[in-house]
Amino acid sequence: LVGIGLTSNFWVAIILLVVPAVALVGRLEANRLVLPWERNRAAEEFRSRIGEPAFAEKIQQGEREELVAKQPARAAEHYGKAVEAARHPAQAGHARLLLARALAKIDRRAEAVAEYGKILALDSGVVDEHGVPLGLYAAERLLEAGAAREAVLERVRAELERPAWQPPAHAYMLRDLAQALGVRELMDKIEQRLRHLDQALALQRDFARLPLRAGQPVWAPYGED
Repeated sequence: LVGIGLTSNFWVAIILLVVPAVALVGRLEANRLVLPWERNRAAEEFRSRIGEPAFAEKIQQGEREELVAKQPARAAEHYGKAVEAARHPAQAGHARLLLARALAKIDRRAEAVAEYGKILALDSGVVDEHGVPLGLYAAERLLEAGAAREAVLERVRAELERPAWQPPAHAYMLRDLAQALGVRELMDKIEQRLRHLDQALALQRDFARLPLRAGQPVWAPYGED
């Protein structure tokens, strides 16, 4: 069922499953359904933080050395300075990801793994511009390096305890991690989450054609199940 309820902010309450509970709440803007992850303050803050001039300059210097000059050792020095200059967890996490990548390129594997371990431990609220926790990027790199499997497994379990309506990129990354871990229980949970995300995205596409209007409570069936 799909329903619309008028509040001072024109919030739309959506029920995707025929159960006595609200499964999804989205905002109605110009008859377009805005899904929860499309207004992510943490993602917006990430963009703002990494764009701060003093921090961004050190990152750019490192990227020039690593990607243009092909000098990952010198790049690692600049990324290390960016870590030291970081004033926010998002900045530190971003710089550590780049530092670990550069360290891996110069065969300083133990140091790279240590940096990825620090990123893995970051709070789930520290996300990139796509709303994906930086810790999940570290989880991928750790599994590729054959390190910290149990820590990665615990992180994936913890992510699945978070509210379901995270960005699709978040769910796809969790799926890839669960597949790499080979844990069927986690894979089943993530596939269910992806099915719900597909329902939400389909509803967003079809929303303007549904017989719903702001200003009065209306309910309408939607979807095959």
